[in-house]
Amino acid sequence: MDKRRSVVGGMVGDGHRRAPRVGVVLFILSIVFFGVNFAQEWLVSHQVQQEAVAIKREISQTEAHNIVLQQAFTYYSSKPYVIRRAEELGMARSKDTLLVYLPGPPQVRIVHKTLPAPAPENVFTHVLHAIFG
Repeated sequence: MDKRRSVVGGMVGDGHRRAPRVGVVLFILSIVFFGVNFAQEWLVSHQVQQEAVAIKREISQTEAHNIVLQQAFTYYSSKPYVIRRAEELGMARSKDTLLVYLPGPPQVRIVHKTLPAPAPENVFTHVLHAIFG
């Protein structure tokens, strides 16, 4: 019965049993730490995916609304609508000619003008300009 006992930290006990317990505790703590970290990352990823789906849905709704607005714009700028509306408002009669003004970029015309060469100054006028400014 050769039992060897050691004193660790003021306590009497088996030294070789304490090391595996510490390792198991550290292993469990690391599993808990990585599990919590993984859960947080998964939650953030899930939230980002939900936001992306919501943004895509909003984009598709905005595009559909844009199509409706473009169709309305096309209708309201058509000749039949303008004629009918002008007649309803008393601004036109049935035999009037329709004139639709479509604003566009301004028309610019470049005109090149040649200037005559300045007359050569004689010495006398040059002296007068130098003296009297």
